Amino acid sequence: MAVPTSRNPAAVAEPIPREPRTYAITRGRVQTTRDLRLEAQLVPGRHTARRPVSAEEAQILAACSIRSISVAEAAHTIGRPVWAARVLVSDLLDTGALAMPAAAPAPGRDPAVLRRVLAGLDALDRQP
Repeated sequence: MAVPTSRNPAAVAEPIPREPRTYAITRGRVQTTRDLRLEAQLVPGRHTARRPVSAEEAQILAACSIRSISVAEAAHTIGRPVWAARVLVSDLLDTGALAMPAAAPAPGRDPAVLRRVLAGLDALDRQP
C-alpha cells in the first residue's frame, strides 16, 4: 500500500505493527516476589500455570522444556530487559510452572575442601 505524502494524501497507510511495551508485559510491575540471580537455573515445574500465560512466558517455558536456562538466557530468549524477565520468571515460579533446582555449593565454600587445601599447604611448608 502507498504511504500518504503531501503529494498523495489519499493514499492509505499500512499499519505499523508494534510490540507491546515492556511495562505492559509485566503489568506495570518491576518488583519480583523472589531474589533471582542472573545465573539462577530454571527448569520446568511440576504444575502448569494457573492462568493463561503471555507470549513471552510461553517462550520461557518452551526454552526450559528443551534444557535448563538461566534468568539471563530467559531475558535474551524473550528479547526484553533482565528486570522484565525476572518479573515473568518470578510469576512462573510462583505458579509452579517453573522451578529452580537447588544450587550446587560454590567451589571453595566447602569447609572439608578448605581443610584439605590447608593441610596440603602445611605439608608443603614443612618440606625441606
